[in-house]
Amino acid sequence: MSKWGVDGVEITPGNYDAALAVGEMLTGITDEQIEDCMSRVEGQTNDPAKVAMSLRKYRIELSEKREERQERVESQNGLVGRDKLYEVWIFAKKTMHLQPTAQSDIDENCAIGEARKELPNLLKQWGYESEEAFENSVRDYAEDFRNEAVNIANDAMDYTEAEMYRYEQSLSDNKLNTMLEQLQLAHSADGGKQFQYIVLDTIVSGSKELTELVSQLRITKSAFNIDDAVREALMGARTASELKKKIGELLEERRAAIDETRERLEDDPDLIWSFDAAIAQARVSTNVGSTGIHDAILDDEAKRHARDKLARELTLGGAAMIGGFLAGGPAGSAAAVGAVVGMTTAGAEA
Repeated sequence: MSKWGVDGVEITPGNYDAALAVGEMLTGITDEQIEDCMSRVEGQTNDPAKVAMSLRKYRIELSEKREERQERVESQNGLVGRDKLYEVWIFAKKTMHLQPTAQSDIDENCAIGEARKELPNLLKQWGYESEEAFENSVRDYAEDFRNEAVNIANDAMDYTEAEMYRYEQSLSDNKLNTMLEQLQLAHSADGGKQFQYIVLDTIVSGSKELTELVSQLRITKSAFNIDDAVREALMGARTASELKKKIGELLEERRAAIDETRERLEDDPDLIWSFDAAIAQARVSTNVGSTGIHDAILDDEAKRHARDKLARELTLGGAAMIGGFLAGGPAGSAAAVGAVVGMTTAGAEA
């Protein structure tokens, strides 16, 4: 009799169809994509029906990402070479000074006037029937790029949650007791809480186990920039069960922050412009350099959304976690995400 799953569950007439469905879902998926799918897993099951459902969901998401990336490639390539047109278009939209007195204001009015005269010819040269048609192509690219950045952020959150799950599963009594022993020096340090924190930071930097723990609970990109809530948890635990409970509570807070961030991005994808790490990774994955029309469009788009200070504050926690993961995890890199999706990025700019 054939076996299935980690515990060797038998394949029977009752689960044969589901097991067969798993095989069908795996058909056409590369080893790299299977590895990517597994890196997002947050649990274990011996139920082939659940595995098939998970793989089906992953394949649907993969297909949607391919379509979105193809749209972005087309909109990005459609703007190649239009640098001068974009520059003139932006300048032509400026408002003239009504009563210019300074020479700089007079000069700017003249430049705006020249741009408005030049714009129709440039639009015609590049095959645009109207200014609106060009504006639509710019907006399409900005939106397609934004969607790619959102996908990168969501991937980072998937990887982070799966990483936290694997870490929590690895918390054996032996590992917990080792960390407690290492924390004893900080517990016994005289000089008040702040001095104990200084001792704690030193201990963490020299401990493989504590460095791994703090990395899982990081709020910032640096594993050694320890949040006060993490310090309190480490200093407050005196037994293995207490330490495990406190770690679980902190990890659950991170999961809640990730869930909230996901919901906010789904409700308002433009919040992604506040996630510097995701935007930077999307620039890398789409070959956008520091000059040219695509760079200018993205800079202008970021400035346009930067005025939403409240949004930036609301997403700060999630953005920091995404930033930390993208900076530190190979699975979260734009290169890995791009390879999994399997689309060639546009070669618009180096």
